[in-house]
Amino acid sequence: MILEIVLDTADSQFSWNLSREIVFPNNMRSKGKLMPRQVTIPTSSSPILITPEFQEITEGGYYRMEIDVPKLDKNSYQRTMLDVEEMRVLLKSDSLYELDVIIDVKNGKGIAIDEASAKWHKNMGKIIIRAPLLA
Repeated sequence: MILEIVLDTADSQFSWNLSREIVFPNNMRSKGKLMPRQVTIPTSSSPILITPEFQEITEGGYYRMEIDVPKLDKNSYQRTMLDVEEMRVLLKSDSLYELDVIIDVKNGKGIAIDEASAKWHKNMGKIIIRAPLLA
């Protein structure tokens, strides 16, 4: 059906008369000689990242998010990326955690990222983000 539409369009646009008979070679295995080759099969060595638990608190004009990261240590902390946006938080730790969450704020406008702060509390196993709500 689609092929017919394409052929009709080409015929009318370019004043062609294309054949509607489609023929496939019946005994053609390949074009040219097949050469032996080596194939590398990937292993499942890529780590499975954990989506950490988190809590959101909005009160007194401030937003606070506590992200549970108990396996985070000094080495993995140095390879951790935290991105705080007005309505979103992204966390990616080298081979441990991955989080991409839309911030749930009651004002619907998000948080003031210029005044936001984040701190890793190693002894609690948490990253705590705090920011004022946008007015």
